[in-house]
Amino acid sequence: MNITTRADLEGPHGPRVSVPFRLALANGALTLAILSCAGITGTSFLSPAEFGPVPEGPAADEGLAGGDHVALLEQAVAAYRAADYAAAKGLLDSAIALDSTNAEAYFYRGRSWYKLGDLAQALADFDSTLGLAPQHAGAYYYRGRVLYRAARYAEAVEDLGHALTLDPQNAQAYLYRGRALYRLERYTEAVQDESQAIALQPGLADAYYYRGRAHYKLGGYYEAAADMDQVIALEPEHAGAYFYRARAYAKVDAITRAVQDLQRALSLSLSDNLRARAEALLDELQP
Repeated sequence: MNITTRADLEGPHGPRVSVPFRLALANGALTLAILSCAGITGTSFLSPAEFGPVPEGPAADEGLAGGDHVALLEQAVAAYRAADYAAAKGLLDSAIALDSTNAEAYFYRGRSWYKLGDLAQALADFDSTLGLAPQHAGAYYYRGRVLYRAARYAEAVEDLGHALTLDPQNAQAYLYRGRALYRLERYTEAVQDESQAIALQPGLADAYYYRGRAHYKLGGYYEAAADMDQVIALEPEHAGAYFYRARAYAKVDAITRAVQDLQRALSLSLSDNLRARAEALLDELQP
């Protein structure tokens, strides 16, 4: 990169003088050459050790235009959407270093941290997003999900409520608030939220699943079984749905169906906890 320009200089005892000079960037080094000034010429070599690394190519031109943080944010969003969360997070670190007032940069870095499994860093970035943009529905939604994963269910309910006030068409926010309400044993409210999620997104299997579990807790065994029917129709390999439908069947003395569902659940991928519970219930139903 070569730039030729002029600068007005004024010494302590003389008039202001217009000095033509050329900046040349090559191999990470910056050279300043005075072209001519009252018979004076000269060249100065500025090393990276003195001034730190200097960008070259398009990045250098963007830096001159002051647009680095915008380009970095765009690249980070593209990396995030390509599921390269570590790359997205690195780009966002750089974008925030250049512009610490950009709420979207913190928002996407928080989402990247969430995907990378660092809930504390994600929470801090969503806090920063909301500090800069208090009406950011997405930040409330994702912070609510972070709080849910951290088992801070009451706080998750609050944040997801804010998200829904700002964006009432967010089916996933209803889904996660319903899940948090379930964990708080507020089963009637959980049913309501999951029903709203289903109304907005009828193919949302998780909403049927958690609504079915809430129905079961409320003693609505037929409703629970019907919801698990929907889960299985949408996701035929959903082991948890077979297990919870079996429990509902057992409660209404449909033992043969319960046994069949337990056997099916055990043939699929179950968590250690659900597998132990399924085996125990199967032993109880067919001693």
